[in-house]
Amino acid sequence: MHTDSVSGWRHDHAFGQDRVREGERRTWRVILLTGVMMVVEVAAGVAFGSMALLADGLHMASHAGALGVAALGYAYARRHAFDRRYSFGTGKVNALAGFTGALLLVLFASVMAVESVGVREGERRTWRVILLTGVMMVVEVAAGVAFGSMALLADGLHMASHAGALGVAALGYAYARRHAFDRRYSFGTGKVNALAGFTGALLLVLFASVMAVESVGRFVAPVVISFDEAIFVAVLGLIVNGVSIALLGVHEHEHDDDAHHHDHDHNLRSAYLHVLADTLTSVLAIFALLCGKYFGYAWMDPAMGIVGALLVVRWSVGLLRGTCAVLLDAQAPDEICRQITEAIECEAEDRVSDLHVWSIGPGIYAVVVSVVTHRPACASKFKARLPADRRIRHVSIEVQHCV
Repeated sequence: MHTDSVSGWRHDHAFGQDRVREGERRTWRVILLTGVMMVVEVAAGVAFGSMALLADGLHMASHAGALGVAALGYAYARRHAFDRRYSFGTGKVNALAGFTGALLLVLFASVMAVESVGVREGERRTWRVILLTGVMMVVEVAAGVAFGSMALLADGLHMASHAGALGVAALGYAYARRHAFDRRYSFGTGKVNALAGFTGALLLVLFASVMAVESVGRFVAPVVISFDEAIFVAVLGLIVNGVSIALLGVHEHEHDDDAHHHDHDHNLRSAYLHVLADTLTSVLAIFALLCGKYFGYAWMDPAMGIVGALLVVRWSVGLLRGTCAVLLDAQAPDEICRQITEAIECEAEDRVSDLHVWSIGPGIYAVVVSVVTHRPACASKFKARLPADRRIRHVSIEVQHCV
């Protein structure tokens, strides 16, 4: 039996991962340079009103986030170099970070492709927000794992759910564009945007329900809150969502009137409401966490969760109402119908006996109209009278002669 010490035959499995490697130093230098340029370009874009500078600054921000994944990979590998849970050390963490970086490159390439081809502005905006959300999701999840933070990990997974919902909007745009000339769609693919918006509204209701259930559960079984860490995550989320709202460029007041439900891009509005809901969650969370930290009102955290859920449901109902009006071929607003009627009845002997006007896409209409006239006339005569500024793309006119 061997009784001597075997320490001379033992070795660790750090393999140099416990030291700051040259690659890590170089990565941090590039992150620093990219971060400085990002701040300069964003500040200059705001100061001089240049969208080109602002857009490039935000593009720099996405790359800084992706580089941050590589830096976190180095940090995690170094921190856990002697952790016995890793049979052969943490060297493969670098490969995993590289794999994540490759996925982000694919996402960047997708956004570049969308920017390069002829697509609608709403689709471009949605992809930019998906890119930003995806980068923040990866960074927060990686940081949560690296530093053992459940708050960061939970917020990263929350970002993942919204990235998925935004992905529905992006797929709606892509499908509509790809099948735009498909003859199976009698009036084109304009309603795909409304269908994607309807799906997004349902997902918002689902997220709000989860928020409400989780908040009620916190009332019943309170949990310990790490206030400093949670506040940091909430502020970070608020900044990202604020930038996302600016990228989408949607103003909610434009959509409050029911008469406008036919005119706007419901798909873009769905993406906007997802980001707005996340922004509201961050604001309420910061308020509740500050109350809990400084005044001991821990109950404010679940209470604000319920308030946020109710507001999100209210927004969702508005979006559902607007998209359903389009999907169910609701009659166009009275103002449009009145303009069409007055245009056709510009001569005393012509009368509209039946009129159907419905939306077939954002701000695009189809019209079926029956006209009674004392003098025989062809349909083209009445078609020429239709208001040109109403984007009427499909017209069917029935002319009846009144003897």
